[in-house]
Amino acid sequence: MKQSASTKSTILVAAQVYDQHCSGMAALKLHHEDLGGSGVPLVILHGLFGSSRNWFSVGRELQKSAHVYALDLRNHGESPHGETHTREDLRGDLKLWFSDHLAEEKPVLLGHSMGGMAAMDFAVSYPDLLRALIVVDIAPRRYPPQHDSEFAALSVDPAGYSSRSEIDQAMAKHVADRSVRQFLQTNLVHKEGGGYEWRINLAALKKAAGQGGLEEPTAHGHFSGPVLVISGSESDYVTADDHAAFRNRFPAVEFREISGAGHWLHHTHQEQFLEHLRSFLKDSAGI
Repeated sequence: MKQSASTKSTILVAAQVYDQHCSGMAALKLHHEDLGGSGVPLVILHGLFGSSRNWFSVGRELQKSAHVYALDLRNHGESPHGETHTREDLRGDLKLWFSDHLAEEKPVLLGHSMGGMAAMDFAVSYPDLLRALIVVDIAPRRYPPQHDSEFAALSVDPAGYSSRSEIDQAMAKHVADRSVRQFLQTNLVHKEGGGYEWRINLAALKKAAGQGGLEEPTAHGHFSGPVLVISGSESDYVTADDHAAFRNRFPAVEFREISGAGHWLHHTHQEQFLEHLRSFLKDSAGI
């Protein structure tokens, strides 16, 4: 039975109040980019150190299939900063955004890496609020610390340099891969009055990483709707050993792997990535 807008809104508000009571932290109002399109909403969540801007190209390619929204998660992009960055925080922020912007129609939720973990957690916590789920190169398990070099590069103080090239040279001492540095530098913004600063909340993210909070296992629960997991053959974020954990939470899950792709498959293999998305949205999600 289709829920009325008022019923769905009541569920969202009640869930929001419950989570705020449990966590003791108020949800943050997330910034989003409306990339246009029509029909069923498709909500995109970026990964660690990313932002909605990383998904503009993919999002605009999907306008014919859905109404696309790309969000900035807390402590990233143009969204507010918070002192903490936990699974509960991300879940609460998402529910508030859903309540404010998606009162009537269930969306498809897509998340990459950290955003994928948040999307899985949201799906099993509130399965009645989603139409379908797309998880990009992340699994519902705990990952060992693996971002030390990126955090070190982002610890370079931009205020001490006069140009982006000088900042890049300083970051290269910690991250040799130029493409990774370029990705991290999407967080570098001009300060009023001159100079540069980081727009991400590095302190909160480092604290969360130290507590194991950036990539926690998904909360217990199930989502029985359509689920697509897309991974790269050259990435170790999703392996065959993870399939059972997915099926325990998502009984209707489909697995698709892009040959030769790594963790950033939506950039390096965009055409293949889009082909998988379009076929899933049409054949499984029904849009």
